Amino acid sequence: MRKEHRTEERFLECGRVEINALCILPGVLDDISITGCKVRFSVPVQVDMEGEYTLRLYLDNMSMELLARPQWHTESRGGSGIGFYFLRSKDTPLLTEFIHARKFENVSFAYHEHSSGNARKVVF
Repeated sequence: MRKEHRTEERFLECGRVEINALCILPGVLDDISITGCKVRFSVPVQVDMEGEYTLRLYLDNMSMELLARPQWHTESRGGSGIGFYFLRSKDTPLLTEFIHARKFENVSFAYHEHSSGNARKVVF
């Protein structure tokens, strides 16, 4: 098994992604980090690897619009997977806040998961 080396932590996330310039059908968000995300489409899509795309992400009762550039593209079983790198966008601060909240949840969850005895509330 190959271990991936990434500079930023990725979070498994489920959400809807609209990229109107790429496909009329929405894609599914597989994971996200402060620097990028992975999006799956149920149909094959033509990707301009030099282009920039506006991604509209719908997550946890919130939405954000981010500008991104494709880094890789795969096709399998009649669908497509695309890895995007985020560029500076109007909603970058919202993304930063979202990722920070995910990091906090992971730390809190890990603490509760590994503590023995009485459950403790962690406040940071």
